[in-house]
Amino acid sequence: MIPSHQPYPPQQPYPPQQQHYQQAYPPQQYGINNGPLMEQGHPRVLAKPYGSEMTFSEPNKKSGVVILKIISGGNLISADLNGLSDPFCKIKAFSMNSLCSAVIDKTLNPFWNQTFKLVLENVEHEILVIEVIDYDAIGKNDPLGYFAINLSLLPRGIEIKTKENLLETKHGNVEISILASDFGLINTPPNYVNDYINYRENILVGKTKDEIRKHIKEFEKEVKKGLEIKNQGPFKEGFPPKGFYLKAGWLKKDKKLHTNSRPYNGYNNHGQNGNEIVSSKRDKYKHSSAVKSNNNNSVAGEIAGDVVGSFFD
Repeated sequence: MIPSHQPYPPQQPYPPQQQHYQQAYPPQQYGINNGPLMEQGHPRVLAKPYGSEMTFSEPNKKSGVVILKIISGGNLISADLNGLSDPFCKIKAFSMNSLCSAVIDKTLNPFWNQTFKLVLENVEHEILVIEVIDYDAIGKNDPLGYFAINLSLLPRGIEIKTKENLLETKHGNVEISILASDFGLINTPPNYVNDYINYRENILVGKTKDEIRKHIKEFEKEVKKGLEIKNQGPFKEGFPPKGFYLKAGWLKKDKKLHTNSRPYNGYNNHGQNGNEIVSSKRDKYKHSSAVKSNNNNSVAGEIAGDVVGSFFD
């Protein structure tokens, strides 16, 4: 008998000495622009402002709507013999079908200007991942890097524009704007938005695979020897999408499950010229291997094949 749904996978607990951390900005930090504060014991986790509160549009609600605009990319790596790439972005989360931007041909500085409405089932725990991929009509797509967002740190109803550094690549960034439309933190100090942007752009700097691997090894040594934690990644916990997992707070690709090494699979539900693309929940028991594109060489949102339903019911 096929189960009606698949819950979030169990989380790997942090060592006992890592469970006590600073939950918020101390009161004296209100209105003082000293830069972003990290949680105690978690050097890359932004502290939530003192007195702030996560709110939703309805009582006991866990889902939320994210308005994500992918604006442009900059200084991407070259994946093709011509010294350029054909980049597009794939947007992934645990509870939704993946969505993709248009493919921009032959450039390292693409301009997408596309808006996505993401409907997620548990915004406090899901990790939103945006990948940049080089599209190859024949053969395998090439990964160009990715970044991830902790949605529980977003202020409610405030659009934030950031230039995100890509991980597991030598260089590259993606400019986005993001809005938590019906959920998010309230009662935040005036400097919180600037602190959040500073945190995303200047503290979460891009890391190569080798650098992340080194951080993980150093973190394991710190825990084993009871040293001050300096190498933990930006996620204490959370549920990444299919193809990713967390290790020592760092988001890593699962090579066995990740699909970017194969030609892109998807449906033609793309949007052009900034038109909004709306996500949907993952379909149960369905899988598609069709490859589609239009005259503008756009690719579309993936229907995932794994069985997913409601979580935390």
